[in-house]
Amino acid sequence: MKLFFCRGVVFLLCLLLLAVTGCGDSGVADETGEDQAGDITVEDEDALVEDNQGEEDSENGEGEEILALDEWEAPANLQEMIAKFEEIQHSIIQDGEVVATVHYLYEDSETIEGTETDRFSVDFGEEKFTVWIDPTGELIKIEAGGEEIPAEMASIFVEPMMANILMPFQIARDWNARELIVDYSTQPGVDVSRVQSEEQEIGGRSAQVYTFEVTVEPPAVEADHGAKMRWQIADFGDLQIITGWDIIESSGEEMNIEFKVEKIVLRE
Repeated sequence: MKLFFCRGVVFLLCLLLLAVTGCGDSGVADETGEDQAGDITVEDEDALVEDNQGEEDSENGEGEEILALDEWEAPANLQEMIAKFEEIQHSIIQDGEVVATVHYLYEDSETIEGTETDRFSVDFGEEKFTVWIDPTGELIKIEAGGEEIPAEMASIFVEPMMANILMPFQIARDWNARELIVDYSTQPGVDVSRVQSEEQEIGGRSAQVYTFEVTVEPPAVEADHGAKMRWQIADFGDLQIITGWDIIESSGEEMNIEFKVEKIVLRE
């Protein structure tokens, strides 16, 4: 078992997560998620192109909603994610190179010593974990490479591992992405523009994929915590979800960090 390697990967992911989210408390009201259905395999976008939708993508006026997100989904914890998602895979990319890939797969429900649990696996590339949690989210058992990890050792890295499973949704929640897109014009210090809108076939379903450039500065955030970002959001009509996030600049420093959601399958 390569526990030293595993901890290194997990904490690298957490550091990158902190770099991407930067100033999680954006000062925008909390978001709410909605139910969804379907399964998605997200395709990469190589470059931004100008939007060809004419008036729909014209400059947004004050108070104008640029995208309705009534079916927005961003689970806040593992229980919510397990209830909705069968599989999620996302990658973290720095300077154009994939530095980490996280693959979550729900496997089954299982009774362990009289306790009902949900079993799922997490693959970080060179190490695969199998995790059992009860309905409250408490860890019941964890294995790495088929070998059970003692509870006192598991506690060292389980929490950051779980954080990285939820990373795409946590980023969206920390930055209140839904509110910034829907109500951006009412938020001082926030500038949102839609730079691309393209219909794509994703996982057998038709989706409109929108790319937004977002700049957040004081007073929306604390001084020296501003950021310039590029977000990709897929709209399936009955479901909207973030599928990509590029951090262009953070706290005045140029950055080249992004994540891409590469696969999502929803539970039936």
